[in-house]
Amino acid sequence: MSVVSYLSTHTDAVDCLIPFAKNYFKERKHFGNQLSWQNQPLKYGSLLKHNDAEVVDAASRIFESILGICKERPTTKTPVAHVQKILKLARRYSSLNDEIFCQLVKQSNKNDSENPDSLNTVWKLYAICSMFLTCSPELRTQLQEHAKSVTLQSISEQTLAATVAANIEKVRKYGCRQNLPSDIEIESYLRGEMMRKHKINLPARCVTSVNVSPMSLVGEVSCMIADQMRITTTKERLEFTLFQMPTTPLDGIANCELIPIPLDEYYFDACPFDETDESSSLHFRRVCWWTQPDLEKRSPEYIKVVFDQIVEQFLTGYWISTEDSLLTEAQYHELVQLAVKLSVIFHTGPTFTKEEAADLMPRGLGIRKKDWIKHVTDAMAAAPDFTIPEARKGVIATISSWPLYGATCFHGYLKSIPETYSLRFFQNEYGDTDFDSANIPVLVAICRTSLRFLHPSRRVILMTFAFSELKAVQKTLYRAAGEEYAGEVVMNFAAKTVRLVLDQAWTFCFIVDRCKRLLEV
Repeated sequence: MSVVSYLSTHTDAVDCLIPFAKNYFKERKHFGNQLSWQNQPLKYGSLLKHNDAEVVDAASRIFESILGICKERPTTKTPVAHVQKILKLARRYSSLNDEIFCQLVKQSNKNDSENPDSLNTVWKLYAICSMFLTCSPELRTQLQEHAKSVTLQSISEQTLAATVAANIEKVRKYGCRQNLPSDIEIESYLRGEMMRKHKINLPARCVTSVNVSPMSLVGEVSCMIADQMRITTTKERLEFTLFQMPTTPLDGIANCELIPIPLDEYYFDACPFDETDESSSLHFRRVCWWTQPDLEKRSPEYIKVVFDQIVEQFLTGYWISTEDSLLTEAQYHELVQLAVKLSVIFHTGPTFTKEEAADLMPRGLGIRKKDWIKHVTDAMAAAPDFTIPEARKGVIATISSWPLYGATCFHGYLKSIPETYSLRFFQNEYGDTDFDSANIPVLVAICRTSLRFLHPSRRVILMTFAFSELKAVQKTLYRAAGEEYAGEVVMNFAAKTVRLVLDQAWTFCFIVDRCKRLLEV
């Protein structure tokens, strides 16, 4: 007998489960024996009472899979296949969750297997099940007490037991992992590899990487990246979030074709454990722009991420509004000067080319490409010398004064005209005296402190509502195939109600909620 096995036979750690066993076990005696390791199938098919014979049969098959994984009995299936079988049966019969936990406790107690890896394998399987299954409140405390009492086994088993206790507590707070694991994920955990390095996409096609555990929440991973960027304040951390690529192309979202992920969702429910391609990686982006970036005091990592996103948004053209559908001469001159400063940062060749000038032209503003190239080239010839830090500072100083700085924009429809606004006002703005007051096309911009409604093509700001006056938001999602994120949004302000139809209602409400939370921090 191994030292570990010997020690595990001299522990009464499962005594804490006896009260549960007295109430729920099928056999009402010999609870100590029922909660001790065995290498034969269960005598009555299950430990707990189950009224459905089909459930009892599933419980028996699960225990046989545990024996197979631990090499107590011959099997033709791989350990991974057995784990998948256990998890799928548990999802099919939710009443089996407590049964599975009790079977695992049983096999971890007084384990006298001839297989020296049996005990360690049981705890690995226990750790996996504690991620994807939920135990009953009646059993939870006993399981945690049992896991925390594992002190006479090896360091490896103690570490796994601590993982189990932590997983059970996390599942109590946030629920279990929603998506069942891939074979690659299970195989990794059975090898004892509980951390995985994952790539995270940053603006301008840059990437970083973080070590993610099986039960890492999106919010926790977001904080890891914030640590890398040396973002320390709670408020500024809330300005960033993780996004995932949509499974189908998005309509209605103007300058951020990504889906934000709730902070309390598990990372590996949003991102595949085995990243098959770049599109499966998550994206880390700034979603609110309250904190003005002081580039002289920030880390290079922070400057890179924030500035690249500013440039990216500048080039989309969605941060630029007009007074009457056309850029004023002053606005156009300002854009040309911004392009000159950006060329200092991004130009690397011996001569500045027409292609580089065209790449620095904001889109969607009706700027003639030929004129732009000439004006930018001429402005560069006459411009003073800038250092890269000076150029960055100049770009941010200019852009941050714009009304739409930091905006995330959505194409949508006003279902009705808000109070205090007249039909005549919209008829004048849209140039149509027969204008219908229902389903008015608009561009909605979520800005730092307000919501702004613009003409979708003229980029004229029609209405502005302060977040401080926003009292309530209600969304109704359509949920139809291909429209999972579309729906209607009703926003109640102090004296007005705004009703919107958006193809990306879910994302819109997520960002509005984040802006509201920042007001309260």
